[in-house]
Amino acid sequence: MSREQKVRMYQSSRVVVIATVCLLVLPVFLSGCIGEEVDKTLETVDRAINRLEGESADWHTVLEDLKDDLPADVQSTIRHEVSDATTRAIAAAGAEFKCDEEFIREQVLSDLYRVRARLTGGTIPSREPRICHAVPNFIDAALVPDRDDHLSFMGYNLKTSGMKVLLQTGDTTFDVSAYLDHPSHYELTVNLGRNGVPLGPFARRFILMWNDEEIHSVGINPAPVPEPVRHTLRISGMVDVNDDDWGDDQHNTFSVDWSVTLTPEQPNAVYRDQWCVDEVRGEMEVSISLDASTGKVFGNGVTRTYEAESGSCGGNDLDETHTFNFELNPGYLTVYDEKLENAGDYADFDLTFQNIKG
Repeated sequence: MSREQKVRMYQSSRVVVIATVCLLVLPVFLSGCIGEEVDKTLETVDRAINRLEGESADWHTVLEDLKDDLPADVQSTIRHEVSDATTRAIAAAGAEFKCDEEFIREQVLSDLYRVRARLTGGTIPSREPRICHAVPNFIDAALVPDRDDHLSFMGYNLKTSGMKVLLQTGDTTFDVSAYLDHPSHYELTVNLGRNGVPLGPFARRFILMWNDEEIHSVGINPAPVPEPVRHTLRISGMVDVNDDDWGDDQHNTFSVDWSVTLTPEQPNAVYRDQWCVDEVRGEMEVSISLDASTGKVFGNGVTRTYEAESGSCGGNDLDETHTFNFELNPGYLTVYDEKLENAGDYADFDLTFQNIKG
């Protein structure tokens, strides 16, 4: 064996011995085996932190320099965290989010503090949600839901536990987190659509909470309180009742003037009345309802005449019947003119039904 071969064999054996020793004593001398790389990495991270602590520092340049300056053999976990910090900052600065440079610089600095804590074995700070702005930054309830159908909160670390949103109405707050969505770490949305958070006339603001602490709020300009929906149905006119008793007519004309106010809370009513002369009776019954969404008033009615063999006011002997219905838009009227007659006895109805708004 030549001298050169012996030297190479010796060198190879030495490498194997050193590697074996490192593996055997790794639990005791771990810091000695990797301490130099940790020191270099920590120095690089500290240099980036010091630059970012300067108010005029360009976070994008600092992060790119940090990635370039990291030692080649640095732990993959650290490289991943630095890369993640870069990705998060770029996303937050994107056209969709528009967080300002100062806000992003502070968040990048926070991410690098986490990297440093991992390197030194210190306590790693938790990722706290931060808001840079909301869209819209003030809600006009009159534009909801036709023009504004959601509220967005933009920022950092928003896809985390403990987030909820409250709606302040007057002096009371309601948890409306059921309408909260988390599209990404940089955005939270609140559904204001037709199946979203209902904004009443006293809604004041949305409050974003994290771990029961308020971190952001958005004011609400409440929609104008609509005028009460009130419609008056009026029945007016005359009813003429006649009893032809062997050619000796006995009749009377009765004036009718009745009205009822219908509202969404009380949309239904019933009108009943009767008029009689001797043994003949005329009778009317009308069921009325309001459709508050259109202001229409609907009615279904029946008129009857009764004629008794003897006694007064027709007793219970039904003679003639007529049914009718109507549908009235606001401000409209309809006329009911019907004569129920039998052998000279009659009840003649000449009435007007009016839908009066207000």
